[in-house]
Amino acid sequence: MNTYVFYTKDVATRIYDIKTLTREEQAVLQREGFVKYPLTIRAGSEEEALEKMRTTARENALSLYQFVQDNAIVTIIAIACALLSLLFILR
Repeated sequence: MNTYVFYTKDVATRIYDIKTLTREEQAVLQREGFVKYPLTIRAGSEEEALEKMRTTARENALSLYQFVQDNAIVTIIAIACALLSLLFILR
């Protein structure tokens, strides 16, 4: 199994075997505006590594969405309770 690293720019993704990626290639990628994705993947091929990265990104996005949803519900309830308390105090 090889370890792959990803460089992304907008919707473009480039995949490199970490063992063969040179400093010169890294510098060129940075000049072209690519940013290193903060994840390395162990996989048998580039295709497998890309699929694992996509799966991880999807799972992370879903977790973030659920977190925001849960916090939004709690925030709405807290605001409603505060408004109700304020109404009773001002009576």
